[in-house]
Amino acid sequence: MIDARNNQVYCGIFDNNKNLLEEYIADDILAVISKIEKYNNIIFVGDGQVLHRQQIEEKLENKNIKFWNENNQSGKSCGICGYKKYLKAQDVKNYNTLNPIYLRKSQAERLKNK
Repeated sequence: MIDARNNQVYCGIFDNNKNLLEEYIADDILAVISKIEKYNNIIFVGDGQVLHRQQIEEKLENKNIKFWNENNQSGKSCGICGYKKYLKAQDVKNYNTLNPIYLRKSQAERLKNK
């Protein structure tokens, strides 16, 4: 769970084998919590869970939830994850074919469209 500011988070829900269970989420923390409610034995990681821990605990008080204490997100850690994914990819021939996943438009783009 990555803090996206203004009560927004980016989130992925994975099983124990690192399989993505749903599409990546970019939404308000309360909307994300409501999507997570159907799961049990949840471990939250990332700076978003640190910032929104109280709301998560209140909304999911009857679930078995845990919070990971080591949340060292950085450009370097993201780069390492991307590089590992690149090494595992079967269909990637070179770095020019890698593209980011944009979950939503930037705030400036959203404001411009209003």
